[in-house]
Amino acid sequence: MLGLAVCSAMACSKPVLGNASTLASVENVPAGVSPPVMGDASEETASEASGGEPAEALSEEPEAPASAEVEWVDSPLQADLDGDGKPESISWTCGGTLGIRVGRARVSEAYHLVEERDCSAGLVVLQPSEATRQLVFTIDEHEEVGPDLHFLYAYREGKLEQLWTDKVTLDFLVDGSWVTETSECYEGAGYLETIAGLHRWDGATVTSEQSKSRTPVEPGDCAEP
Repeated sequence: MLGLAVCSAMACSKPVLGNASTLASVENVPAGVSPPVMGDASEETASEASGGEPAEALSEEPEAPASAEVEWVDSPLQADLDGDGKPESISWTCGGTLGIRVGRARVSEAYHLVEERDCSAGLVVLQPSEATRQLVFTIDEHEEVGPDLHFLYAYREGKLEQLWTDKVTLDFLVDGSWVTETSECYEGAGYLETIAGLHRWDGATVTSEQSKSRTPVEPGDCAEP
């Protein structure tokens, strides 16, 4: 819907030591003159063989963080959200309004989906260096209608705080960030536009980066589910 160099080694031919022409050139050196020292052909680099400077080592791009596993469950749930070592009692309801209760804290968020199918929650770690956990709620939309709706909450000092919400494809990463993707097809203009997002919470605010890409489409492609 919530989306990072190919190198080929240069081949070079190297002289084969020990053949007849090489031996002859050594045997014909005048008396008293030391024959030239033949270097190990395996030490010759491709750049040196072609007359260029020694090749610099190619730098490798860092690997993207792996996806974090999120276990989606139905209400209710017990988990330590604020890192005090004591689990909180968590429950929620859906159906046009997301009602969340954690201990004595309560919040409700109205929303609209064309065809709601399910409602579940999971625990995520947005700050790996901390003992806290955050709550993500996903309200499933029919796949032919659009992406699911997500709400992300933190619980601290006995209060629930909404961090982020969007209707996108969502994937959490092990470094605490999360990536999103959504797309829109413009058949009249002949392209599919995809918006990819990278989001991170520093404990105070959520920062987001977005990139757009366009893919050509043929007439009728936008009608496909």
